[in-house]
Amino acid sequence: MCTPAPERPHRGGRPRNAAIDTQVLEAAVDLVVSKGMAGFSIERLAAHTGIAKTTIYRRWKSGDEVLLDALSALHLVQERVVDGPLEPMLVERVWQMYQGLTGTKAGRLIAELIPDAHRRPELFEVYWERVVRPGRLALVERLRAAVADGELPEGLDPEFLVEMLIGPVLCGALVRPGALSRDQVDFHVHTVLTGLHP
Repeated sequence: MCTPAPERPHRGGRPRNAAIDTQVLEAAVDLVVSKGMAGFSIERLAAHTGIAKTTIYRRWKSGDEVLLDALSALHLVQERVVDGPLEPMLVERVWQMYQGLTGTKAGRLIAELIPDAHRRPELFEVYWERVVRPGRLALVERLRAAVADGELPEGLDPEFLVEMLIGPVLCGALVRPGALSRDQVDFHVHTVLTGLHP
C-alpha cells in the first residue's frame, strides 16, 4: 500500500483530499504492474480510478510526477538494522529484500522501473534515494562496525560487500521471481562471508 503523497505546493481552489491522493498513487502502482511502464498514462489512470483527469492534473503535472510520489511512498525493507550476530542478520535482511521484490506490488513496480531506468533517470534517482539508500546506509554502517570489531577482515569495503550480497539475489528476483528459497539465500550469504576470510 502507498502512504500519502509527499506535499506538493497547493495550486489554489479547494483543499486537497488525501483519500484521492492515496487512491491515485495505489492505482498508479496497479497500472504499472499490470501494463508496464509503457502502458501507464494519466488517461488510463483516470479511467482506472474514475477520477477526472482535471482532478489528477490539479495535483500532478504529469504521469512521471505521479510515479515519483508513488515511488516515494514505497517501503521494501526496514531502514533500521536489527542487533545481533552478523550472519543471521544479513540472511534476514537479504531475504526480506528478496520477498519485497518478488511478493509485493512495490517490488513488481520496481521490477518494471529498472529496465526503463535509462529513459526515466529521475524516477530511478527517486527510487535509489528514497527506497534503497536509507536501508542501504544502515546496512553499510553495520558492516563498517563489524570490520572495526574484527567480525570482518580489516580493509574490507562495506559498500562492495553489500553489492556482493544483494546483486545476485536482485538479479534472481528480476529474472526468475520466486525461484529462490530461504535456504538458498542462507547458503549465498554464508558462502560470501566464508570467502572473505583467508
